[in-house]
Amino acid sequence: EAAHDPYAARTVIYALLADPGTEAREIQFVVLRRSADNGEFESMLQLLPMTDTLPHEHRLPLVEIAIPALRRLSGEQYTAFKENVGRMVRADQTIDLREWILQRLVFHHLEPHFNPGRRADKTALGPAPFRDHSEMLLSCLAHIGHTDQSEATHAFDTGAAVMVESPSTKLAMAIRGRERCTLQTLDEALEALRGTRPKQKRLLLQACADCVTADQKTTAHELEVLRVISDSLDAPTVSYTHLR
Repeated sequence: EAAHDPYAARTVIYALLADPGTEAREIQFVVLRRSADNGEFESMLQLLPMTDTLPHEHRLPLVEIAIPALRRLSGEQYTAFKENVGRMVRADQTIDLREWILQRLVFHHLEPHFNPGRRADKTALGPAPFRDHSEMLLSCLAHIGHTDQSEATHAFDTGAAVMVESPSTKLAMAIRGRERCTLQTLDEALEALRGTRPKQKRLLLQACADCVTADQKTTAHELEVLRVISDSLDAPTVSYTHLR
């Protein structure tokens, strides 16, 4: 019910952003209490028992339910909401994968609505830039799913094989080091790859899906990142069984 109301939908997002760690959560609460509208902070506290016990696979669907309501905010309300999300994410001086996923999904859908002129134009990529950004994207995805280097390399190579075997795109690719695969470089790769052609996007999404399923199992974070990749590329949601 809260996700369908513009005012309460903001508090749903705040509750989903609440860090599972007690110390980090307290820092977030101090920051939000200072900047939230009257009653907004208390509303979020009422939702926490539900969002804290929400199954992981239901988090992004809940965000999707909230987005149409958030589009009904005024421009001023949206600006305040965006600033509050940023404050919560940065409260402990770090941005973790959970926060990155939620923040990117929310604002990928809201920014074009509230600030249509600010979104960068899609610029077509040549073969070399397409390879470089695809390589970084697959590397980040492989490292997100695997702490073991050999397993990450196997996942990367499985995804990259799709690019090499494609009749139209034969790319020699190698996994990037874990230290280079940051959330910032992942953001940069996704923004650059928005300019790829539909056929390239389908190929890239297939490579990502194969990377994730290389070990015959997927983590919740892998699935969420895959969803965010699909959204960021303005491409159809990945379906492992029907993508090919």
